[in-house]
Amino acid sequence: MTRFLVSLLRPYHLRLVLSIVLASLTTLAQISLFAVAGYLISASALHPMSVLLLFVPIIGVRFFGISRSVLRYAERLMTHDVTFRILARQRVWLYDRIEPRTTRLAFTMGHGRLVNAVTHDVDLLQYIIIRVITPIASSLVTVIAVFFFLAHFSQTIAWTTITLQVIAGVFIPVMTHYLGKKPTKRMLDTRERFYAQWEDALVGMKEIQAYGQESAILQKLSQEEDNLIQEHNKIAQIDSLAVAAVPWFSQVAMLLVTVLAASLVVQGHLKGVYLAVIAFVSLSSFEALTGLPQAFLQLGAIKTALTHLQTIASTKKDLSDHLETTPSSISRHTLAVRNVTVTYDTTLAPAVRHVSFDLPMGKKLAIVGETGSGKSTLLSCLVRLIDYTEGSITLDGQFLTQLAVDDVRKQFSVLTQDSHLFHTTVEDNIRLGNPAAPLSEVIDAARKARIAQCIEQLDLGYDSLTGEFGAQLSFGEQRRLALARTLLKDAPILVLDEPTRGFDALLEQQFYETLPSITQGRSLLLITHRLLFMQDMDEILVMQHGEIVERGTHAILLKENGLYARMVRLEQEQLTFDLPKEAISGTLSMW
Repeated sequence: MTRFLVSLLRPYHLRLVLSIVLASLTTLAQISLFAVAGYLISASALHPMSVLLLFVPIIGVRFFGISRSVLRYAERLMTHDVTFRILARQRVWLYDRIEPRTTRLAFTMGHGRLVNAVTHDVDLLQYIIIRVITPIASSLVTVIAVFFFLAHFSQTIAWTTITLQVIAGVFIPVMTHYLGKKPTKRMLDTRERFYAQWEDALVGMKEIQAYGQESAILQKLSQEEDNLIQEHNKIAQIDSLAVAAVPWFSQVAMLLVTVLAASLVVQGHLKGVYLAVIAFVSLSSFEALTGLPQAFLQLGAIKTALTHLQTIASTKKDLSDHLETTPSSISRHTLAVRNVTVTYDTTLAPAVRHVSFDLPMGKKLAIVGETGSGKSTLLSCLVRLIDYTEGSITLDGQFLTQLAVDDVRKQFSVLTQDSHLFHTTVEDNIRLGNPAAPLSEVIDAARKARIAQCIEQLDLGYDSLTGEFGAQLSFGEQRRLALARTLLKDAPILVLDEPTRGFDALLEQQFYETLPSITQGRSLLLITHRLLFMQDMDEILVMQHGEIVERGTHAILLKENGLYARMVRLEQEQLTFDLPKEAISGTLSMW
């Protein structure tokens, strides 16, 4: 963590040093103002023969009064300048780190912690300069300067003052850090949960409303917010007590120093005119220590924030930094997967383990399995969204990791499970698959995806807005629109991940009936947990817990009476509930 912090501050070390110097000079100007004012009061009480004898301390009071304000402004300006520069650089740094690690970070950290890191953790970095480094460094400079100043008059007074300063500047902040450790951790944990619950609530708003759980969710969020406020209040109370304790020590120090200085005056070892000077210097020197309890209180939160940022930076990239070269030629579009293993986190079991298959041009391959069996992870490897941990994937004999990412993705037309619709027109959303396609091809893709009729019924047809996240369309219509976008892209390998998700039974049947014409001249990789129409596939891979446990054609797998056969029987039992009566007989006859 220290190395990470040094790398964060190194580009601004000169500005940081200047901030510390200005903060130290500001505090010393404050102490000097008290000292000169004390001397002026004492000297005036002696009734000098001429007011001119007080001219120098009068000028000194004016000088240090003005310089304190000027230095304070300069110190604030420089400190905040450094802070904002670091924050700006750190935000860019953070986004640069997140972008190539999105998939792994979402898997290992979760979106709640990731949002917390992007917002709160980065904001905490401002306290490193304002409340930690600058106050600690300037207070150290001040304590040393005051010690040597007081030691000029009396070693006893100097050591008495520095002893109380150490108690107020070290013991109290350390106790503050210790007492605030648990509340700070609870506050950070509560904030992460709060972000995660808000994310779940926003993403699942439709389901929450459908089941009438708005009040329960709001109550849960309100409870987490109350917990967060409660932990904030505990930390604020500790901070208030610590901040109040420092002035108390300053009063004790002034009292002891006054008694010691008075005894020296009585003994003739010290001129009386300096008694107020020493007392005021001892009192005002504690001002430099008032920020230390808060600095130590913030250390736990700052350390946690830096740990989160380090975790993001050290997370393995979705794609490795292999030297990429443009392929000499990709003509046969033969995909070969050999013993591929994908591990998101070394502490967890692999998401995909030792998967192998071939997908030559024109082949129709289906990968089936229950949710969480590794199907979508495998898809992410094929289109180079993430890298595999072991094994190899080749395209026409060339390793995917040695090909340019854009060149690899040109070979695939992919429909993912969570395809995003942009807040633009229907036509523009479909054209994302091929921006140069004429309107006739857009309409043809919509017809193949069984969405053309719905589009034509909209007020503006293909010029209708889909709304944010496709809010103007039903879920099934959103899926079909995304499917039309996929079909519009003229890529040799068609990858469909749960293509009929959100379709009713009749639409699903119609889609699979047109699938042979859709895939003509292409290879097909169908990823699904639905087993309708699998008899049309050239090969079926059955995945479970990230591994291929069965493979073969539909007829062979049914004959083996294994996992696939059990899945088929379960789906057959559910057909009666899934299909309308007029479609049951026609669909069952296709098994």
